Amino acid sequence: MGQSTDGIVAYGYNLGGDEDEWKGLVGGRPAWLGEGRKDFAEVVAQRLLRAVDAPVPKYSWHAEGEVKKILQVEFARHCSCDYPEWILAVAGTVTTAYRGYPKLFDPGTRPVGADAILAKALATLELEVTGAPGWIVASYWDW
Repeated sequence: MGQSTDGIVAYGYNLGGDEDEWKGLVGGRPAWLGEGRKDFAEVVAQRLLRAVDAPVPKYSWHAEGEVKKILQVEFARHCSCDYPEWILAVAGTVTTAYRGYPKLFDPGTRPVGADAILAKALATLELEVTGAPGWIVASYWDW
């Protein structure tokens, strides 16, 4: 019996992660992320909310939801649960096809204002990326 991964499509930037030395970021791992394995999405959501003077909810998944509403971005985890990498995506563009449940997807157009939304989030986080935004196809494997 084999194992499968989930398919992910999103519009944004592939930032990378610890295993690939944050290949999508100029300068690699952000200093403000600190050392050790931390949930990148949780740390970033809290940082983004503080930067725009929004209240930071008690639970991380609420913080990520607030970032989606306020800043119109979200983070998609890809690669694997043991070695996560991250995509900074325009909210609403992340589509996941879970094993055995394919989804239709139309990448025909770029979301309206997408590049400006992503640029604002990157500037707020003081991150510089190595490439241009675009549609990203990735996979995610979990136990």
